[in-house]
Amino acid sequence: MIGTSFLRASLAFVACSVVAACAPPLWGSYGKGRFDATGEYHDGARAVPVVAKPEDVRVFYGSAPDGFTLRDNELRVEPGYTHRIVGTAKVIPGPVHCDHEADDTANPGGYGKRQVLAQLRTTAYENGGNAIIYAESYVANNPSPRDGANRRERCDALKRYGRYGSAWVVVLGDAPAAPAVSDPAPSSASPAASSR
Repeated sequence: MIGTSFLRASLAFVACSVVAACAPPLWGSYGKGRFDATGEYHDGARAVPVVAKPEDVRVFYGSAPDGFTLRDNELRVEPGYTHRIVGTAKVIPGPVHCDHEADDTANPGGYGKRQVLAQLRTTAYENGGNAIIYAESYVANNPSPRDGANRRERCDALKRYGRYGSAWVVVLGDAPAAPAVSDPAPSSASPAASSR
């Protein structure tokens, strides 16, 4: 026979789950990905993921692999490389941001760099990228959910930059083939002749 305390707890859990008022907010409540394509525009075209899952998207934080040049916020692929620039990704505020008075202690880890990079990876994955380069996050590695510190940090990032983080979405290609190395020409002087 089921005890009444167990039954009450079960009903409370179900009610709380249905209403979602008791559940901690999802990370998507804080930030969501926004993608802007680069190049020829195709209205309504859906990108096909080029990796198996978002976690397979490579992250280059504040840097890029060989073959890219970034100057004056213009990204270029260097000659000989087969990389492709897909677009840019940003993590912008979701429903829980500066104007929201929610207690951040509901999310024991806060919303930090790890979550920003995870959202950037997901956005890249959904838009056909296999890497994010020059990635940046404006929130801390280890955010503190106590006393609203994480909320203040997120608000500061929004006021300064209008986003929590951003990156270029790319498809990494091949590097140019290395030039063939030829054998050096034989020397005309023999070692015995030079020792005299």
